[in-house]
Amino acid sequence: MPPARIPTMVPVPVIAKAAIMKSRILIYDLDAVKSQAISRELTSLAQGDTIAISTARSVAAVRLQTAHQSPNLLLAALTNESLTLARRIYERSPHTKVLFLYDTKVSSDLIAASRELGWLALEQATDSAQLARQAGALIGICPAESSYIQPTDTQRPAATLGDVQLLLDVLRRQTHAQLVLYTDHLGNLITQRGNAEALDVVALTSLIAGGFGNALELGRAMHDPEARHLNVLEGEIHDVYATNMGSNRLLALVFDKKFVEPKLGFVWLLLKRGAAQLSQMRIVEGNLGDMLCTELSDSLNSEFDRIFGEDLTSDI
Repeated sequence: MPPARIPTMVPVPVIAKAAIMKSRILIYDLDAVKSQAISRELTSLAQGDTIAISTARSVAAVRLQTAHQSPNLLLAALTNESLTLARRIYERSPHTKVLFLYDTKVSSDLIAASRELGWLALEQATDSAQLARQAGALIGICPAESSYIQPTDTQRPAATLGDVQLLLDVLRRQTHAQLVLYTDHLGNLITQRGNAEALDVVALTSLIAGGFGNALELGRAMHDPEARHLNVLEGEIHDVYATNMGSNRLLALVFDKKFVEPKLGFVWLLLKRGAAQLSQMRIVEGNLGDMLCTELSDSLNSEFDRIFGEDLTSDI
């Protein structure tokens, strides 16, 4: 009878879920000996069938392997080509971690470019076991190396305003927003990305900033001046989502409802992540334009991601 068949069906979803949970690591353009050594160390650290490691030696191979599913970790030799590949993978999957290895021939500018985007860059001559531990820490299969010291403010490489605009472009594409606004707490525009069309950006930024005054005071009254606030305006034509970065920066998304009906949970997740990344940046005054110093945190919103994971975006 049907009840007798139930026990045989129970293991099926369990097996499927285990397969989904496996971390995927893609090694690109590394020396075969180095690649094999790191793979062995990672497999040992994983202590079981919890990772899947693949290698690629060409751009075409990377595109083929990432066409349907992005890796959890990209481990690659640092070149202009691999940096471009990492950017493209990140645009599709912000959850992907990146670890670059560089040798003495790599320029300091290229190393700085990778680090200013929040990616780890280590010397290729580093011991394979240590490299594997650093890679494993990025995807959570082992503790972070306590001996690795994050750059201080004076050691951090400068990022141009163009790098900030790249981050905003990624946020706009992920959320399908019409416009992204990055301002100070008074509503003075730092930069914007997207199509403003007939919108009065000056009035919009001023009103968004004005709406945060009481929210920030509420945070101070609750003895939590670093509280994150979300302001939402749902209209017939446009929706506006905005959040603060501390008490001196604001990030806002404007949606045209003719083209997209934003989902609160999904937009808040990405808006919060983008704001957290921007909050790590400090503006340095310059005659020819502002420069930004940044170290994008690899663990941004980790608790939020741990709770919701892929479930938050599965119905989008």
